[in-house]
Amino acid sequence: MKKLSLYIFLVLIICSFANAGWFSKELYLNCFFTEESGNDYMRKNVYGRNVARQVMVDGFKNFREAGINTTALNIIGGPYETREQIFDTIQLNRELKANDKLVSIFQPFKGTALRDLCIKGGFISKDEDCIETTIEKSVLNMPQMSNLETLSLQEETLEWGQAENTPQL
Repeated sequence: MKKLSLYIFLVLIICSFANAGWFSKELYLNCFFTEESGNDYMRKNVYGRNVARQVMVDGFKNFREAGINTTALNIIGGPYETREQIFDTIQLNRELKANDKLVSIFQPFKGTALRDLCIKGGFISKDEDCIETTIEKSVLNMPQMSNLETLSLQEETLEWGQAENTPQL
């Protein structure tokens, strides 16, 4: 019997090895997990993802051991985020050992609470339009990090997330 190919997006909450094993037997999967940020404060308080770091590490390990390809989905350049917090994401990517990762630059889309936070923080005007893609640049004007630095850190997150010798801040 041929396995069905499937791409699936998951939020890691509980992923036991038994669950991962079932997936690998029944389907050919590439699972995309919404890690968002490696920084606990950003992940929980800004992005509203109350998933513990160890749960993510264990979940990726379970899928890896079951032979399932994984992709970590990251967001950098969020409101109030610092260079140091982005390095937490780089470090978590190394711990997750995902087969691949996607690093998007935060965009404050209309109708979201995070857009309201960006307007209140003075990072954008209420009339600011977001770009359609999350990989090109940031529209936020934040004092702690320039748009050029955010773009540079996006590239570094992709490169250093796999490297054994991640540069220090």
